[in-house]
Amino acid sequence: QRYLSPDRGLEELGAPLRKASGFVLYSLAPFPRNFYEREGKEVPEEELHGYPVYGSVTISDKGEREMIIEAVRASALANNGSIAACFNPRHGIRVPYGEGFLDILICFQCRRLRAIGFEERYSLAISMVGRETLNSILDAHNIYREDPTKG
Repeated sequence: QRYLSPDRGLEELGAPLRKASGFVLYSLAPFPRNFYEREGKEVPEEELHGYPVYGSVTISDKGEREMIIEAVRASALANNGSIAACFNPRHGIRVPYGEGFLDILICFQCRRLRAIGFEERYSLAISMVGRETLNSILDAHNIYREDPTKG
């Protein structure tokens, strides 16, 4: 897994996001399925790269897509270079890309996103700037979030 600078990361992410006529925004359980199983907790069956999916919405409205793209961009540009050791993504974005998908897992809590679907995985340091935008879009579509006070 490679860490990219904000400029390089946004360049890599920007083209697929801008080209897409629609993509999916996910509300994720922040820990992998096996964590919940060990704790005896039930979680939804659907997963995105091992993280249970609480809900998702297809974003076909151009205005909402632009809000999401801007939230990711602003979060990357506002990061001061720090990230935490955790990775507990509560948001995900799936974008049609080539013959498959580009999946973006976002952990505002630890200030990092992971992009999966290119030839290699990469991470990008972010800030919490875009969190409220993504949360408000999920809320507007009545998509459950585990803890609205966290990432």
